[in-house]
Amino acid sequence: MIVLNLRTPEQFATIKSAEFGTLAEAARVTLWRFHPVPPPNTPGSWTHDGTCEEVELIWEKPSDDDHAVHANEIDATEKAGYAVAMAVADQLGFDVVGRLHHRSGGDWYVRPRGEPPNDRYKLEVSGIARVHVGNDPATRLRIKVKQGKGGDLTRPGLAVVARFEDGLILSESWR
Repeated sequence: MIVLNLRTPEQFATIKSAEFGTLAEAARVTLWRFHPVPPPNTPGSWTHDGTCEEVELIWEKPSDDDHAVHANEIDATEKAGYAVAMAVADQLGFDVVGRLHHRSGGDWYVRPRGEPPNDRYKLEVSGIARVHVGNDPATRLRIKVKQGKGGDLTRPGLAVVARFEDGLILSESWR
């Protein structure tokens, strides 16, 4: 079983920013919407490049302030998706090194751990709150891979789709 720790996304980064605390808060609130039993463990599955593994998401109970700040489910789900994607990238041997610019085809830059600073990959992310008809994670992953391969920045990369209601994570890499 793979453990993805969503408590502190900054552990996956070579940069320091208060944004990582915000991502952890959003992950707490989004997971709590569907798994209000006491955390820290939520079971799920992760399929990367066709290989499926059991996964356990580790998180903390959200505070009242967390709920107040992340009451917008759409925004919270997007940010929670970033936290999951960073944990996935970490498991695959990447460190987060910064945000990508608009129209790049990705959300974040990641770098293979131990590689030169200019060896950067795209990380394209999508968060889905709940299971519902018309929002298939596999279809969303195909869209995200296409988006990642596109944009005005040509780089290899990784697309991650996280669905929080059932702990489903899908990812695919490209060269």
